[in-house]
Amino acid sequence: MTHLVNKMCRVVDEGESPLQGNDLTHYSAQIHNDWSIVEEESLSRSFMFSSYEEAVEFTNKIADVAGSEGHHPEIKLSYGEVEVEITTHELGGLHENDFIMAAKIDREHRNFRSN
Repeated sequence: MTHLVNKMCRVVDEGESPLQGNDLTHYSAQIHNDWSIVEEESLSRSFMFSSYEEAVEFTNKIADVAGSEGHHPEIKLSYGEVEVEITTHELGGLHENDFIMAAKIDREHRNFRSN
């Protein structure tokens, strides 16, 4: 099985359904446990930083990932905190792409913290 961080987001096919039940459990097990599934429609996570500048720098890293994946989360930036919400609007719910983005954001956060 290919880990989510090694996959690329893809175009959602017409007629696809959002993930539910066991599929959500399967994908959730592959991302950091700080991600919350909100009403089976989105993934949400907050990241804390010691300064506004660090939060901005991390936000820019998320933006780079989003640009390369073509999948753009909602990002709320405040002093020392970055809140991220990911969903697939075309489905009105969650898709594998959302979990791929979460896994890649997790990787960026680990790399950011290790520098």
